[in-house]
Amino acid sequence: MGQPLALPLEQIAEICRRHHVRRLSIFGSATTDRFDPERSDADFYVEFIPARPYRSARPTRCSRIWSAC
Repeated sequence: MGQPLALPLEQIAEICRRHHVRRLSIFGSATTDRFDPERSDADFYVEFIPARPYRSARPTRCSRIWSAC
């Protein structure tokens, strides 16, 4: 008990880039001296970068239907 949580920051940063993560935060006991690597879990808050809408080069059947509304 009382051990700081060791995090491989470069690997975490690469995973975040690959999965379009805008913000990754850790909270709970992992941020305190109560963290126990044998018994505690790590709580993460993940905020993703919003996906850009897909735009086709040619109108599709669906886009023609929706544009008629």
